[in-house]
Amino acid sequence: MTADSILLVDDDPLVLHGVARQLEADGFRVTKASSGKQALDRLSTEEFDLVVTDLVMDEPNGLDVLEFAKRSIPNTAVIILTGYGDVHAAIDALRLGADDYLLKPSDPDELLIRIRSSIERRRLVRSNDELGRNIAERTSQLEQLNAGLEQEIAMHKAARMALSRSLKEKEVLLREIQHRVKNNLATISGLINLQGAMAQNKGIDEAIASLKKRVRAIHLIYEKLYSRRDLTLIDYGDYIETLIKAIQQLSPTPTKEIEIVTDVDRIELDIDTSIPLGLISTELLSNALVHAFPNRDVGRVAVSLKRSEEGLILIVQDDGVGLPSEIFLDSKETLGFRLVSSLTEQMGGTIVVERGDGSSFIVRVPLEGKE
Repeated sequence: MTADSILLVDDDPLVLHGVARQLEADGFRVTKASSGKQALDRLSTEEFDLVVTDLVMDEPNGLDVLEFAKRSIPNTAVIILTGYGDVHAAIDALRLGADDYLLKPSDPDELLIRIRSSIERRRLVRSNDELGRNIAERTSQLEQLNAGLEQEIAMHKAARMALSRSLKEKEVLLREIQHRVKNNLATISGLINLQGAMAQNKGIDEAIASLKKRVRAIHLIYEKLYSRRDLTLIDYGDYIETLIKAIQQLSPTPTKEIEIVTDVDRIELDIDTSIPLGLISTELLSNALVHAFPNRDVGRVAVSLKRSEEGLILIVQDDGVGLPSEIFLDSKETLGFRLVSSLTEQMGGTIVVERGDGSSFIVRVPLEGKE
């Protein structure tokens, strides 16, 4: 541990050397100055923990040494020694910042107590000042950090607001696009109706009727999307129910009582899956209503859509006359079946036809990456 340093100032050699020996014996490092000028020179180049100075000396005197020490070395303790009981001089010294004063000749033990007390007091003051500086520095750092955090929070809020506005704008734009597509499909459907009313050929009538059902199937997709908050998915179970009603209305079998039963899971699908699957459902159901019951007024068609581990399973089954053996899904004469086969292949699925008491079409479609 480094010994405390003391500058001892006195123009009386006996006092100077006697007090110096006493302080050195008590473990202090003592630097001696025999005049005020010598003391000021020392204070200009060195730092001391304590200055012990005589008060009455030739110019510069003890008050000059006190004032210079306090000005040049902050928190340096100063004790005044004087041989006179001059109260006014002591008051002046205390006003200038003296930590203590003693009359000469001073009691050695009393001097030691005063010196240690002054040094400890000044050490506490320095520690307190350092703590204050650290607190001020940390406070400044925290204020800067808080300011940075507030700025970052403000930037995040602004970014979220901008993103929210962008999403709302995109939602409005998407709804507008879907609305226009839906209206355009309705216009196309109206033109098809107009053309159908002018047609005189039965084959053309059937082709137009099939086309109307396909357009209606796509139109319903956009209609369902437009009515939902989520603009990317539709409830396919609800869609199938609506599609069946639309196909029944468009099918030319008003005198027949064809029962259509459904067993459909509530499944949400995106538009890329919904449109081809809707067209497949339209073709298979329309084919059953138009061709499965040529000589009967009653019949039953079952539509099932289930989710499996592999994806979706769509089954359209009727109890009609059955699919003739010469009819295949890829036959050039059957546009609807070729469309079903092509769409199923496009979706990466498979289709199986079971013939017997009626017809059963089983379509399996994978859903990986489409849910």
